[in-house]
Parts: sequence; structure tokens; C-alpha cells
Amino acid sequence: MAFTFDSADIAMASKGLGYAGKYNVMISDIRDAKQTRNGWDMRTVQFEVQDGTEKGATIMHNFMDDFGKSDRPFRYREINAMLTATGGNFAGVTVDISNNDFMEKLKQAKFAVEVNEFEKSTDNEGKLHYNPRIAGFGKVMPASEPDLNSPRPSVAPQAGNDPFNGAQPISDKEINDIFGPTTGDPFGNN
Repeated sequence: MAFTFDSADIAMASKGLGYAGKYNVMISDIRDAKQTRNGWDMRTVQFEVQDGTEKGATIMHNFMDDFGKSDRPFRYREINAMLTATGGNFAGVTVDISNNDFMEKLKQAKFAVEVNEFEKSTDNEGKLHYNPRIAGFGKVMPASEPDLNSPRPSVAPQAGNDPFNGAQPISDKEINDIFGPTTGDPFGNN
């Protein structure tokens, strides 16, 4: 494998949403179906912000189908709200979120989402995260509207997890004492 070095091309493939607000998004990825502990079908959908200062930011959302599996179903309404926002004609269509063919057809669909808060969670490694929580779906807007008064909470690095915490710069003399004097090509090709 070979590539041409570009020092400006160091951005990560995706970025997290920095502010609550209303955003024009597109479905960029749909992850495999799983089942919740309640036995509900679940699908993880990734949305990508399409415009504005948060363009390229990703929002992950889990859709669950609790219709017919609960005496008070409510999670399936999110799926209906998203499908309505896409502008597609789904009248009378039986939606099965565990059906790969149906879900794949939704990729690239565009609509708007509203994020009012960030939900605190901890991953399997014990790291704290704040994830955008979608409060609603709607039609594409003229422009995304981030709420600059509602930033994503930051997670302060913990002293034990920061490899540079307390690091002090060292002098050329100290480097030479450790590695010996260096001259010429940084890769040793004199």
C-alpha cells in the first residue's frame, strides 16, 4: 500500500456534534439488527449533518420496534416519525427494521433532526461520553440551526489517562545523553 503524504489531511473520518440544535441530516450508515433484552428488534442508524458549522458531524440513534411487544408501545413511533420526515410514501407499508433490504433503501435519505440534550453514557472500557439525543424529526430546513448556547458537555481527561500529563520538554543535551548525537537524515540514510 502506498499513499502520498499530506500534512493537512489529518482529520478523523467523522466528528461528534458540538452543539444541540436543529440539523439537516442524511442517513450515512445503518448497522446490523440486534435484539434488546426485552426482545425488541433494534437497528443503529448513523446520521451525518449536511450543512453549516457542524457539517460532517455524526449522530447515532438506536431505533427499537416495540409494537405488539409491549402493552404501551412508544419506541416504534420514532421510526414512523423518521419515515414521515423523509417524505417517502409509506402508507400501508409493513415496516420491519430487521429487514436489511428495507433499511438499506433508507440510506442517503435526507431530513432534519432536533437535538435538545446530550445523554451521558459509559462505554465498555469505563470511558464517559455525552451523546446527542434526538428529540424529533422533520422535513429538511433551509439551513441547520446549531444552538451555540447549548454546547456538548466536555469530558475532562483524567490524570492517569493522559500520556502527556506533567510531561516536561527536554533539552537537546538530554536527548543526546539518551540516544547519542544525531546528524543528517532523520531516518539514518546518510
